[in-house]
Amino acid sequence: MSAPLTEILGYSGTYWTTNLADSEQISKGVYRVRVPRGDYVVDTVMDDAGGTSALVRPRLSLTGDTTVVLDARKAKPVGITAPQGAKMSDGQLNLAVGTGDTGSEPHNSTLFWGTFKNLRTATLGPTAPPGRLSTQLGGLWQKGSTTYHLLHNLPDRFPTGYRHTTRMNELALLKRNFGSSVAHRKGIVNVLWSGPTLSLGTVSDPFPLPTTANIYVTTPKGFKWTANLGQRNASGDDEDVFYGTESARSYQAGRTYAATYNVGVFSPITGGPYGAQRDGDTLDLCVPDLADGSGHPAFSTAKRHTTVTADGSTLLDNDGDLCQTVEKLPSVPARYTIRTNLTRPPGVATTTSRLTAAWTFTSSPSDSGSLPLSTVRFHPKLTPTGTAPAGRRTAIPLSLQGPAATDLKSLTVKVSYDAGKTWSPAPVTTTHGKRTLTLTHPENARSVSLKSTLTDTTGNTYAVTILKAYLLT
Repeated sequence: MSAPLTEILGYSGTYWTTNLADSEQISKGVYRVRVPRGDYVVDTVMDDAGGTSALVRPRLSLTGDTTVVLDARKAKPVGITAPQGAKMSDGQLNLAVGTGDTGSEPHNSTLFWGTFKNLRTATLGPTAPPGRLSTQLGGLWQKGSTTYHLLHNLPDRFPTGYRHTTRMNELALLKRNFGSSVAHRKGIVNVLWSGPTLSLGTVSDPFPLPTTANIYVTTPKGFKWTANLGQRNASGDDEDVFYGTESARSYQAGRTYAATYNVGVFSPITGGPYGAQRDGDTLDLCVPDLADGSGHPAFSTAKRHTTVTADGSTLLDNDGDLCQTVEKLPSVPARYTIRTNLTRPPGVATTTSRLTAAWTFTSSPSDSGSLPLSTVRFHPKLTPTGTAPAGRRTAIPLSLQGPAATDLKSLTVKVSYDAGKTWSPAPVTTTHGKRTLTLTHPENARSVSLKSTLTDTTGNTYAVTILKAYLLT
């Protein structure tokens, strides 16, 4: 057996990490460590031919010389079983130790495994003071595009072995309809749990797209989940489309939470945390340029170029996206234009192959806070590959964001069935406050491109052109 790695953790908030092999060795398997008097947790990991033993003494009060016996023979196996024969691919064991004082930072000791097959645990000695210690055991189990993210929180204790067979009624289902407009691509889910002391995540094995990714999670009290999705690139070694802005939230066992990702129409989105803010002579801009049809911002590989001008003078001109800071704004009122254009490689996406967008507004140095950026977004019913039927009459709901949503002066839309070579007016109808664009797709057309311009009642404008907004089959 190799020398154990031992942490001696003080409840006072100070901790020491000591590898006993580097400490004073008195005899075989016996080591001496000097620490101040106080109350401690002893956390030890021992490896041998049979696997790994994690041993914890939850409370050790030191008032003088003390002998502590760390006996791996007392450890018992850990085993968690997921439903439907899903195989475990990633395991986590975390010991959280805190002082119990509000505002104090806890210490987390985390171990990772591919599986729990060779993991054993044991608690040695008296229990910890209430609220000072907790254990989290969990990981990832997968079967195709179905993943199980099983987290078990054990307050005020470290287990001597742990066995659990998971039942479906313990789980919440995060149903993610995961599209892709490119053939032969694969996707992954990156799911994280966050609790009072720590956040940890796992990444699934890739699965073919498009698909429905069924993400099952446990629902321990006080813990939240974040589910991110990614489309792998052609070589399979990275993501060329990634959705990573979902907020952590709690779920209820037995319920299903459905959402659709990576299906168009992809275009800029404003509102909530997204838009432009002015503070003195500084403009902070953050507008996702490729939010999917459900409004999820996509971090997508693309060739981009962005400019910001004030009365025609260039303040910013680079190949960045729409999340940038512009400084040294004019000290007088000016007419600003934010303009961006992007092109997506056909290997990344065949919808929204090219996009141009521009906002114009007037701003003065006295302005503070949000600037008036509006958008118009299109919501046709599409297949997971981003297509709609050719030769059919189709109603496309529209949504407006920003000041134009309530103070619209004018809105025009044009449509192209030849990827932007020719354009035709497309009337928008409004019924009970809901705007709809009705199109009749030609039989021989293979794509639909959209162009729109809007103006709000104070003269701010937005113009967008989306080539191959969706495809026709």
